[in-house]
Amino acid sequence: MSKIIIFANGESTAPFENMQYIENNDVIICADGGAWYAMEMNIVPELLIGDFDSIDTVIIEHLRSKGTRIQQFPVKKDKTDLELALDAASEFPQKKILILTAFGGRIDQLLANIMLITRNYPFEQIGFAESNQIAWIMRGKGSMEFTGNIGDIFSLIPISDTVQSITISGVEWPLQNKDVERGSTLTLSNTFTETTVEVSIENGIALVVHIKTAR
Repeated sequence: MSKIIIFANGESTAPFENMQYIENNDVIICADGGAWYAMEMNIVPELLIGDFDSIDTVIIEHLRSKGTRIQQFPVKKDKTDLELALDAASEFPQKKILILTAFGGRIDQLLANIMLITRNYPFEQIGFAESNQIAWIMRGKGSMEFTGNIGDIFSLIPISDTVQSITISGVEWPLQNKDVERGSTLTLSNTFTETTVEVSIENGIALVVHIKTAR
């Protein structure tokens, strides 16, 4: 099933490596200057949204001529361009959201972006990817499976006060029904010992991260 790809206006040292996450039938949304990354890849977005303080009118009109829908907001607004893009994404039928080029630059914006995707959006999956790293939010009772290579890094970062009954298999330090509090580094920097890692939680909110070590 197709998903929504959002290009954020972050910093990317190797944007073309993000092509691995994009499929032909994905819906593309660009948050303001994220359009630069899409254009580098010859991708025409379905929607360009933001206050456009990071992109010039020539690019905007070029994308408009290609059929891109344009939504412009005032510079003085109460939401970031990425939050506007996520709000707009809820209008599409796709329930899986992957945000690219959202890292780098200011610490406050990075942390705000991570906390933004912990909100109760109407999506089944929402996460970030950049180059060899991909991260997904887990909420409530659920499970996920990650496929990679032995030696890859796997981390679970508690976002809620406590993430309850964490079970992780296929890693060097497996867990079984372990409660982990926010701020604990117990579940940081685990290592794939099998090509498939499975993780489940019973309650709470966590960010799960897979970092490929061999590219």
